[in-house]
Amino acid sequence: MTENETLLQIKGAVTLVADALDHGSRAIERVHLATARRPFAILELFPIVRVPAAAVETVHNASVNASYEVFRITNRAVEKALTSVIQQWPTAEAPASAPPAEPTG
Repeated sequence: MTENETLLQIKGAVTLVADALDHGSRAIERVHLATARRPFAILELFPIVRVPAAAVETVHNASVNASYEVFRITNRAVEKALTSVIQQWPTAEAPASAPPAEPTG
């Protein structure tokens, strides 16, 4: 396997891991919100706490959504940074740049 092929495999692995983290975080977020919904649903049954519970649930959901979104943004930033490093990685097969020409004469 050549260095370029190895770098392509590493780049593919970076993309694969980033996609898995993105999709995994979305699945966990859905479960998180669904699990948190249960006690709020019970609280809705009691008129005296229905309105405050709804407000708390709204704040909770916004906080959860923001947390998972920050994770996904960070995940994509790391993916882009690693991809950039991989693309700029010099290989023996294709030098990053040719040395400057020596003046003749």
